[in-house]
Amino acid sequence: MAIDGITSIAVNKTEYSKFEDNNAVIEAIVFLNGTVTVGDATSTLRFEIRKARRDRDIVVYTLDVDVAAYFNIDLGATIPTTPLYANLDTRLAISAPDLINLIRRGQYYVKVYRSDAVSPWGPGTGGTQDSEDFYINPITVDRMKTDWCFGIDFQSSDIRTWRFQPRQITGVTVKEVSRNHKLSFFPLSYTRDPVSGIMFLSWDNGKSIPITAAYSEYMLPAGGPGAEYIVVKVDINRVSAVSVQEELFIEEKSLDEVTLRRYINDSVEHAENTLIQVYIEPTELVTDVDPSQLTFTGSGGALVINSDYDFIKSPISFYPRTPGNWIDIQFPFPSLLKIEQLYGAVANTRVVHINSEWIEIAEKSGFVQLVPFNTELAFDFIGLIWVESLRSATPIPNFWHYNLTAGLRDCPGDVLELIGRHAAIPILTAAGAAFRGGYSSQSISRDGVSESVSYTSSAIYGIYSASIEDYRNWIREHLPAIRSRYRGPQMIVM
Repeated sequence: MAIDGITSIAVNKTEYSKFEDNNAVIEAIVFLNGTVTVGDATSTLRFEIRKARRDRDIVVYTLDVDVAAYFNIDLGATIPTTPLYANLDTRLAISAPDLINLIRRGQYYVKVYRSDAVSPWGPGTGGTQDSEDFYINPITVDRMKTDWCFGIDFQSSDIRTWRFQPRQITGVTVKEVSRNHKLSFFPLSYTRDPVSGIMFLSWDNGKSIPITAAYSEYMLPAGGPGAEYIVVKVDINRVSAVSVQEELFIEEKSLDEVTLRRYINDSVEHAENTLIQVYIEPTELVTDVDPSQLTFTGSGGALVINSDYDFIKSPISFYPRTPGNWIDIQFPFPSLLKIEQLYGAVANTRVVHINSEWIEIAEKSGFVQLVPFNTELAFDFIGLIWVESLRSATPIPNFWHYNLTAGLRDCPGDVLELIGRHAAIPILTAAGAAFRGGYSSQSISRDGVSESVSYTSSAIYGIYSASIEDYRNWIREHLPAIRSRYRGPQMIVM
């Protein structure tokens, strides 16, 4: 007998990072059913970390787990009802022999299936299951909160929100809560007259508001004195047929993880494109993604187009070589790790395909030279244009096409520190504005009792202005050294 099916798979977090020890390992939780045979392929599960983009079929890491050995059960024994936990280490997603980490920031998921993958173990049969998508980023939101925003109150002083949307009262969605609403649990009541079918909604024992198909949004006043309320949106076709009451928790609105992650991603892109101008992780760059758009002539062989790419870049022009020197190409990508494909094309017609053994790379500068190796075929000629280009002094625009990997092999601590401090600046600015935006002090007095609170020295500064200025000074002081260390000096010819 063998594993009969996979009931479900889940992962323990929504965000991971291969640069953080406590967030580098993905724990996959799997429930199985059936019996197992020790040492049989039908009792082995295969876990794959896959990129959740395009065809969702790019595998970056694989782990096989023997179910019988994991549960320590005898031959033919029934699989326990307890879950199986598999640890997938993102730091081990390394290509061989290049030793390049295959994981770049983005969304991923875990696929699990029986390793023999025999029928009926196909999609939709219970034989393969996918986890929910999760993020893998250089800096997680958790680290941002603890390392660069430790002790920061991310909540607004005046704006209110809800913790969870109604779950028992179907068809009703909260859209807005009045400013300075009290913080606590409050009842949301849905009432339906069993005879007439008339429906009502009320908030915090306030006035009952009739619900009809004529409107989709309603303002529900709270009970008691004051002008507190909530605004709800109602889908009349999804409301319950019976009366329901549910408690909702009202709290101070805070910066959510989606917003914080957006600030971090913006800072990573700013560091790569402006501050350091180096990809901080191995990044796949291509010039062509659709082989059907290329014109093939001669007998040069098939051209492999990398379907897994991060960015599409422009081809590089060919310039005649200097007499006595090898043919060289200056790629505009510092930290050039690997070139999978390099070929020359004129007017979208491939004329030469360079043998990978000819390619010599200066990794840090991105400078490449084509150097002969033994007596092997250096490149495949397809026409005489390539030969003529070597004899003349005419540059060929957009000649070199490529598939390559560029970026830092391992993101150092000073680069992560730069990104973290840069991302913390807008986060602290938004948190300061939410706490007491525009206020420098507040004074309250009544019947001889007074309270005075000073938030900052001036209303033009926020409560976190000192931290923001400290981060800016650190970036200003360390950026030149970081840029020089990982990109090198820029040479510009006028």
